[in-house]
Amino acid sequence: MKKLLMFAAVATLALASQAANLNWAISNVFQPGSTTDKVNGGAVYLFLTSASGNTASTFTTVDIADVTAALDKGDTSVLSDAVVASTLSAVGAKSGNTGLSSSFGATSADSLTAYAIIFDAANAADAANYIVTGPKTANWAQGTSAASTLAFGTQATATWHTMAPEPTSGLLMLVGLGALALRRRRA
Repeated sequence: MKKLLMFAAVATLALASQAANLNWAISNVFQPGSTTDKVNGGAVYLFLTSASGNTASTFTTVDIADVTAALDKGDTSVLSDAVVASTLSAVGAKSGNTGLSSSFGATSADSLTAYAIIFDAANAADAANYIVTGPKTANWAQGTSAASTLAFGTQATATWHTMAPEPTSGLLMLVGLGALALRRRRA
């Protein structure tokens, strides 16, 4: 019995090691309006817009148009739908594991479509601008340790979108302006 349990443990570890990982890579993210200064430490989020295989049953997919519409209004709560959140390096780049893996034993290969949203600040709520890059697709087979990469590539010529101030800041500004108007009216 002991040998049987040992064999089962070894087999489980061998199967788990056969999961294929999905990496991602982004490079040359320049500050808005600059061709020399790269974004250092900007927040970057990975969103899935379609998925099949194991990924479909594990991760939520989003409509990227809904995400960007919310960001344009200053609503960063949509970022909680991201599969992965990370930061750019000092040279405006990101590379590494997404945390997504295709587990051994599923009936088909996993495939997905993803977008990356990059902010010009380490905290998205503090950002004034963002880039949407994608879609990128990746397929990776079950039972192999070969990694696949979502290669978003260079963002040197990417178009920055301006975020509206978050709603609470706008509301405070309106209250302040209203108070100033009342004060002038009484004086």
